[in-house]
Amino acid sequence: MYTQFSFQVPEHEKESFLAAIVDLPFAAFEETDQGFISALEINQVDERLLSYLDEMQRSIPFAFHTDDLPQENWNAIWESSFEEILIDDFCQIRAPFHALNPMVRHHILIEPRMAFGTGHHETTRLVIRALQHLGMHQMSVCDFGSGTGILAILSDKMGAHQVHAIEHDRIAYANLVENIDLNDCSGIQARLGDNLSTIDLASIDCLLVNITRNVILHHLEHMVAVLSPQGQLITSGFLQKDSRAILGAATSLDLKLLDSYTENDWVCHRFERG
Repeated sequence: MYTQFSFQVPEHEKESFLAAIVDLPFAAFEETDQGFISALEINQVDERLLSYLDEMQRSIPFAFHTDDLPQENWNAIWESSFEEILIDDFCQIRAPFHALNPMVRHHILIEPRMAFGTGHHETTRLVIRALQHLGMHQMSVCDFGSGTGILAILSDKMGAHQVHAIEHDRIAYANLVENIDLNDCSGIQARLGDNLSTIDLASIDCLLVNITRNVILHHLEHMVAVLSPQGQLITSGFLQKDSRAILGAATSLDLKLLDSYTENDWVCHRFERG
């Protein structure tokens, strides 16, 4: 069983709401005219989560109600709402029921199983745009917080010679493995975990990190340690108001900012190890 959450959020508060709720175990959100719909397995809904939502309401004006929903019904609602994504003529992200676009360079096929990173969120698209102008041939890549695996799969299709995909959520990890198989990317090394402990130091040419501000700051020192000399860190998952904290921490670790990308109020930075 699932518990469906229907959030009523004013339009001008939607970005702040998503940024504040991202640390909770919601794997995906469907945007509605009133706000957002999401769901959790019924055993994930506890007093701690409800208290966090109550605390959020003190700073962000929103309301919500819950309904019990059988698992198959929620999956059907989520999958039927999935729309293909086109990023210029560079990348198409589609489900099996979408036609392949022959005018696009890279095609990614995913099963939409509620995992974060389907390409619909600004931050996933921002990282893809950062990759668009990057030569990945023969690079060693790590996608930390891989979600559906879109960024790892794209890296493989762009010619990376070694790709690691690390995801901590078991549902998202199962979808990650499924999508790797769907795209015939058998060379991607997928791992269930929440850290970079299995990655050799100074071994990664490009580290992709599309997670939250606090998680980035917590792991940033280890992220830098696994980068090769002149290795690149592409990071997103935070709002413009949080960018100063990311940039300050990066500078203190001798990361050089190469460029930045924005969409709405979300930011992506590309750094190089000094």
